[in-house]
Amino acid sequence: MVLLPYKKVTLLTLLPIILSFYLDIKYDMDPSLFQRSGSLVVALSLLFSMYNLNKIYKPDDKTQVIDIIHNMYEKLIKKKLEKVKEDNVVTFHLNYYVYSGIIGTIIWGYGDLFVNLFR
Repeated sequence: MVLLPYKKVTLLTLLPIILSFYLDIKYDMDPSLFQRSGSLVVALSLLFSMYNLNKIYKPDDKTQVIDIIHNMYEKLIKKKLEKVKEDNVVTFHLNYYVYSGIIGTIIWGYGDLFVNLFR
């Protein structure tokens, strides 16, 4: 199982945020540029998480993505005693994408207000 390395994913998701924030502050641009970077982070989080889910579960044609996610979380909740190293890696990766999606959504919704604080 080859998952996307989280360091490269972090760089790809942070790059639009940092670049747009810098451009908004330095060149006094419209703060919606930073706000729109949040939507890119959400989109990238979704794409990377779907890629990793397909690597982990290899669904057949009949399996829907929602069933895969439901089964995965059901498995993680029920599994309390033993955790295999691979399961920890999978949990870390999927939690990382959830958190980056949440941060991207917050930036998407309130990014213009955040940029205006630094002007």
